[in-house]
Amino acid sequence: MKSGRFVQRWKRFDMMFRMLLPDQKLRYFPPDFVMRNPVMSLLSRARKRGETCGVILLHLDGLQKFVTADPEWKMEPFHRQLQSKIIELAPRILDESRLIAAAQPCIDTYCLFIGVRGVSSAYKELTAKAAMFQHEIRSYVRSLENFVLSGCLDIQVGVQLIDAHISDTEAAARMACHYAMGVATKKLPAQFSQARQDLVRIIEQEEVTVLAQPIILLSDGEIFGWEILTRGPQHSPFHGPDYLFEFAYQADLLSRLEFLIFRKTFEKIAMSDIREPVFLNVTAVTLCHPLLDRHISELLEQYPGVRPDRIVFELTERHFIRDYEHAASVMRKLRERGFRFAVDDAGSGYSSLQTISELIPDMIKIDKSVIRNIDQLSVKESLLQALLNFARKINCKVIAEGVERAEEANILFRNNVHLGQGYYFARPTPLLFSLDGVELEQMRTMIRNRTAPLV
Repeated sequence: MKSGRFVQRWKRFDMMFRMLLPDQKLRYFPPDFVMRNPVMSLLSRARKRGETCGVILLHLDGLQKFVTADPEWKMEPFHRQLQSKIIELAPRILDESRLIAAAQPCIDTYCLFIGVRGVSSAYKELTAKAAMFQHEIRSYVRSLENFVLSGCLDIQVGVQLIDAHISDTEAAARMACHYAMGVATKKLPAQFSQARQDLVRIIEQEEVTVLAQPIILLSDGEIFGWEILTRGPQHSPFHGPDYLFEFAYQADLLSRLEFLIFRKTFEKIAMSDIREPVFLNVTAVTLCHPLLDRHISELLEQYPGVRPDRIVFELTERHFIRDYEHAASVMRKLRERGFRFAVDDAGSGYSSLQTISELIPDMIKIDKSVIRNIDQLSVKESLLQALLNFARKINCKVIAEGVERAEEANILFRNNVHLGQGYYFARPTPLLFSLDGVELEQMRTMIRNRTAPLV
């Protein structure tokens, strides 16, 4: 009993003594202080000096399952050995002056925060050093004699640069560790850090192009409106919209990307004499973003010639709406300003139908999966008729998208669909909000005569 009390007193004394030490003396695995965080203090200073900072994360794959299976097993000796090994390796693998701090945020994770020499080569440097740490730590664990974990434990690594745009150092570090863990556990691709840096640069340098595709009145071939489509830089993985937006979501850059597209669209509208509605895609993530209202207000102030009643926010089904009550509240406020709403991808799944019934949009866009080969599958025409009937009951216009063949268009004509969109009518064009006069007249004639598509 006396020895136990002595140990407790010694630990309290040691903690009090270490609290008095400067941060630099505590950069290797400091204890959890209540009133200070030496790791974050050191990282914050490095960022203020303008250093590019990154994290190397070592994940002890299999450790948590082992501890869960045998909760009585003592972890302290193992972690002391592993921390000592990391402290020994750090000066050899890393330039001692580049190591900012090392921490163990949880039982199966070690993080090394380092300064790197430049953004362009930062990812390669991090990856190379992480591979060296992985090799050394893996070999060390497997070399431990009579160590029960040596046969069931593996060391995985992930790296990530810390986002310089996030002013809160702790939030930036947590996010970087989250991504690095995703790479280490293979939930994110190995090149995630580099790809995220590339996308950040694309957004900063505004290397996205906005195109416009006309939405056609199927009664007479006139242009009803324009949908804004986005492309990333040519000859890059981000050129196509599917990968561009999906990766932006994974990298928590989706709203930054969409706000950029909003601004580019408002700018183009202000430069033209467009009179038709413009359909602007918005995901549920951005619709519910706390800064959406501020961004919209700034755009309306910057471009006073853009009338809100000419903008239709097209709510895409890329992501689920988690809180329909909040989404409805946001939409109500935007409608009070004059904006309108459409729901995209109707018929592609349950969520789109729930979105329509919960939010009651002004327009419904029927997904291209319903339209594709609708002339060959009667069940698709039945689904189209059900959606048309539902739209009439809630007083919504219907837009059929993805129309590529004359036979598909004929089914739309037969069912009196209001509006159509797709390559059959016109391809996306640079954002001039106009078609060539000859092309437009040919399209009108084609629709009025229900003839074959343009050659």
